[in-house]
Amino acid sequence: MDGEQKVVGRLRFRVCLPCRAGQILDIWVSEARQRQGLGREALCCLLTRCPDYRWTTTTQSRPGRAFLLAMAQETTTDLPPGGPLCPHLRGWPSRLWHHMMRRSASL
Repeated sequence: MDGEQKVVGRLRFRVCLPCRAGQILDIWVSEARQRQGLGREALCCLLTRCPDYRWTTTTQSRPGRAFLLAMAQETTTDLPPGGPLCPHLRGWPSRLWHHMMRRSASL
């Protein structure tokens, strides 16, 4: 938040503690505050708090992809777009689908 109590940025993510996996859902910084290092600071803070985690991201906008690519190079942390890295981070429809596919394969 800034001095006027307005939200100027957000980093949404999910983590799975047992699998040490995480998914960055989105990162947003208001236009007025972009290019000041806020997104970089938020992402570096997350990576510091979750060392040795495997990460993935959701599909991002073109600027978002460029930012995450630059951050992956800077932090030497792989941040590929794609699905969750563990079954715990899948939503219930995906878990149900995978369960049904496993059952049908065993029949």
